[in-house]
Amino acid sequence: MPTSENITIPYISRIISSLSLTSALDVGIGMGKFGFLFREACEWHRFLEDNINCFSKEKWKVRLDGIEVCSEYITPLQYYLYNTIYIGPVQEIANNLNPYDLIHMGDVIEHIDKSEGQRLLDILFEKARIGVLIVTPVGEYEQKGVKGNPYEAHQSVWSPVDFRRFPCVWARKVARRQWIIFISRKEIRLGNPYARRRTKAQYLHKQARKEKYKHAIKAILGTKGLEFLLRTKRRLEGWKINNQGN
Repeated sequence: MPTSENITIPYISRIISSLSLTSALDVGIGMGKFGFLFREACEWHRFLEDNINCFSKEKWKVRLDGIEVCSEYITPLQYYLYNTIYIGPVQEIANNLNPYDLIHMGDVIEHIDKSEGQRLLDILFEKARIGVLIVTPVGEYEQKGVKGNPYEAHQSVWSPVDFRRFPCVWARKVARRQWIIFISRKEIRLGNPYARRRTKAQYLHKQARKEKYKHAIKAILGTKGLEFLLRTKRRLEGWKINNQGN
């Protein structure tokens, strides 16, 4: 379908906003939902800081391109949001793409055969300076062609273990039905978009308390014990670091 579940939007927006992007590629643009999200996350700060009307396409500074396999989904709306739209299967387009800071695949990878999808990920990761952001259903979700469009059929099932070969993998299950998986070249701290905001004093107090707990744990369990607990905490928060088997 040319749309997807909205439950992942706060996380996707948080990731986009934290990366200071100058370019991005949205694979499977559909109705253009994430085109709006990218424009808001990447351009809104300029609207505030530079006192300009950044909703005017001529003044946008982030290069946002898209790929869509179904030309019937494209309207003047998507052409306004994206600088360039490539029509066709991403597998046929990927090799000829220029590099981007971030490549986003929202509910796309499950529509591709598993082995073909793995090859595609390798190509896209080489094209991404920061990483590739993937959204895909949790577990097997049967879907055949929609409205006569065979590209809408689901052909594969993905989970974080399918991405272990990449340097860093961040994965979070949202509402038990959607995976958000971010494969990147280095670890990037991504906070919870629903976390309570803290004042500077509260933040410093929390950091001091963390250091106090670290010293106490290190005194009891030693350095290796502390490192094990920190790795476990990162995994529970989403991070799984694939570095020399860790």
